[in-house]
Amino acid sequence: MPKDEQETHRLDFQHFGLKLLLGGNYKAPIDPARTHSILDVGCGTGRWMAEMVQEFPQAHIYGIDTDAPAPHIQFSARCHFSQNDILQGLPYADHTFHYVHQRLLVGGIPTYYWPATLQELVRVTQSGGWIELLETGNVYHNAGPTTKQLQAWWDEGMTTRGFDLSIMPTIDVLLTRHGVINVHMEKIQVPLGTWAGRPGELLGLDLFEVFKSLKAVYTEKLGIQPELFDHMVALLPKEWESHRTTYEMYSVFGQKP
Repeated sequence: MPKDEQETHRLDFQHFGLKLLLGGNYKAPIDPARTHSILDVGCGTGRWMAEMVQEFPQAHIYGIDTDAPAPHIQFSARCHFSQNDILQGLPYADHTFHYVHQRLLVGGIPTYYWPATLQELVRVTQSGGWIELLETGNVYHNAGPTTKQLQAWWDEGMTTRGFDLSIMPTIDVLLTRHGVINVHMEKIQVPLGTWAGRPGELLGLDLFEVFKSLKAVYTEKLGIQPELFDHMVALLPKEWESHRTTYEMYSVFGQKP
């Protein structure tokens, strides 16, 4: 999605919600004193980079995205950007980075591209370095009828177009198949709504805005009537509150031998 002002704000509160939920910006066992080169694939606004450069005083952090970073964020001279598409490969040499990070790109990487994408992440990582991913799938808990219907429409329509979110619970297996060792994966239940405090408030608002932004996909590609889509999406926040809905995310990291 283009980073207009509204989308930039959404990505910011998504970042802060995830940081609260995860307890920080990363989970891999990386040492700030020994980590000198970091890559953020799909860096979005650049907010994660701007914070990580403060946590890693020795590191240069490189970000790649199809769009430019947000103009309102101030970046250190140790932050470097490349406007490229991961689907075209990474513009870096083999064994370049101590740590490679990728977050929430399942909606932008077709299923058949995932093996090549993971191979690129492994390729640019140094021996002994770490690769970390955070992705979402299509598993909801305590979902109400509106959530179930919107998800069913998405799964039925987008799977035929090459996007299958159901592969995400096995992303640790995919990493292992690419030779990554010491792989650790955690299923994280993401709360949606103020019933779960500040993280739930931020992440519920984030997902609500994501659904609204997908109107063209639902109406033009999946054939859902615009009025029906608007009605369904408007019901989501109240439904998430009453059902205490969560959805699953998958945090996985591993080490290159």
